[in-house]
Amino acid sequence: MINTTHVNPKYLPAVTLPSSVVAVPDLAEAARQATLVIIAVPHEYLHTAMYTKILSGCAPNCRVCSLVKGLDVVDGRPALISDRMRRDLLGLDVAVLMGANLASEVANGEFCEATLGTNVPEDGPIWQRVFNTEAFR
Repeated sequence: MINTTHVNPKYLPAVTLPSSVVAVPDLAEAARQATLVIIAVPHEYLHTAMYTKILSGCAPNCRVCSLVKGLDVVDGRPALISDRMRRDLLGLDVAVLMGANLASEVANGEFCEATLGTNVPEDGPIWQRVFNTEAFR
């Protein structure tokens, strides 16, 4: 549907996506030789098999950034989703971008801001170049 209408009817029904956005159902193919991977799915859909497929396609020096909101609960205590992602991505660092904004606001070009966190200081400027735009700081 996204490739035909350029609309995501479930999550962004009022937004027309650019024609350069292409939905690829095979995660390994979608991540083929990727050096930057952005994971932006509802947290309830995250699972180890998804990460295995992504890792099988991406380049060995791949960097990952999570836009996933929410928390895990481990042994009755809150735990960061990014910690689970790091574990499932075999220790690969996962930067995190979070802000008080909605996908529809970002997609509509409304001014938004967010904070990026990473355990690898040299990755910060790389992700800043990816995300920093006139309307998104």
